[in-house]
Amino acid sequence: MSIKAFYLELKKGLPAPAYLLHAEDAALLKEAVMGVKASVPKEDRDFKYHPYDLDSPDDSPPLEHIIDTLNSVPFMGGRQTVTMENLQKLKAADIMPLVNYLLSPSPDSALVLTYSGKPRKTLVDKLKGVKSIAIGIREQDLPFWVKERAASRGVELTGGAIEYLIGTVGTDPGLLASEVEKFASFSLGSSGGSGKMVKVDKDEVASLITGSGESTPWKLTDALKAGKADEAFRVYAILKQTMEPYGLLGVLNWHYGRMRMSPAQKTRVFGLLNDADLKVKSTGGVYPLEHLLAKLLKAT
Repeated sequence: MSIKAFYLELKKGLPAPAYLLHAEDAALLKEAVMGVKASVPKEDRDFKYHPYDLDSPDDSPPLEHIIDTLNSVPFMGGRQTVTMENLQKLKAADIMPLVNYLLSPSPDSALVLTYSGKPRKTLVDKLKGVKSIAIGIREQDLPFWVKERAASRGVELTGGAIEYLIGTVGTDPGLLASEVEKFASFSLGSSGGSGKMVKVDKDEVASLITGSGESTPWKLTDALKAGKADEAFRVYAILKQTMEPYGLLGVLNWHYGRMRMSPAQKTRVFGLLNDADLKVKSTGGVYPLEHLLAKLLKAT
């Protein structure tokens, strides 16, 4: 399973009585808990959302108190949601109240447990009826994850925007998350703080990534394809001020992947791109990219 599986559970309203989310990456677990909180309407959170953290003295009352909360009837009816983070901090000798609760869980509560690392088999065996989900991000789930993460921050990314983002930035979740945060800041300014969802398309993503509305990546590839050396290096000089070499290589890969070229041209172009990528990794700096541009001008 993956974080996508958990987001789908959230969309269904957490139908299972209890979930055990585990991951090596604590940031992904924290994101999942934030998703749980966001799924509860703001006006209901004071009495239908109860967060606990076993790694925090301020948010970790006795386990019996948490069980009492789970067994309580939510104010104004409906179901309540209880999160208990860092289950790995709970001593084996202290777990029986939770084990007993799970034998007959309350229909009025949804319990979400998080465990940093791989849960002990002895623990999993005791937690009867818990739906266990490994929180990870598979490459095929990246578009879904990017869309959901952006939406949770008030940004509606179009399909083209998501494809472009992943194609240029790459598949590293940390880098993608950083770009999504940039879009979220943009959306707050665009909405004037109204809280309304802001739609962001591919052109806006390109502008935000490069930091320049006038010199966009496709202007660079257009100049390269047309053999306009002066224009290509002028645009490149602007783009490199706000983009790292890896970002520019990602942009070039994405655009050339969608150009119409002969098989021989494709082989030549992607061979040059791959060679530049290896040189950037081994030597760093911008010189491999400048040499690449000169070669691409001749290749296309």
